[in-house]
Order: sequence, then structure tokens, then C-alpha cells
Amino acid sequence: YAQDEEERIPEFRLLLNMWLGGGIGGFIAIYKLRHKTKHKTFTVTAKFLLVVQMLIYSYIIGFMAFWTFF
Repeated sequence: YAQDEEERIPEFRLLLNMWLGGGIGGFIAIYKLRHKTKHKTFTVTAKFLLVVQMLIYSYIIGFMAFWTFF
């Protein structure tokens, strides 16, 4: 967007998308595409959101697997 002089996407919107389920995609974009790597608050927040999502997903999967045995 910056090269075409268009409006950029705010960091808040990117972090919101990561929180709503795009944590893995955001993490890949940060390191593979070097997206916003100079913004330390963004990278730290993105890592935190990824860890939180992984914990939530593992809890849900673990809970569901627990009930399949009964």
C-alpha cells in the first residue's frame, strides 16, 4: 500500500485479526515476509497472542479428547 500511496492498515486491525484466529498466519508473516519486524511492541504482542491461542486450542482439544473416552 505504501508504494501506491494508499492508506495503510493500522497495527490495531492486524492484531485484532490475529486475536480472532489469525495468530499462526500473522506469526508467519512476521518472520517469512519480515512484516513489521522493526516494531517491537507489535512483534511481542503477536508472539503473546500466538501463545494464548495455542493454549486455548490445546485446552479445547484436550477437553474434547477427554470426553471421547466416556
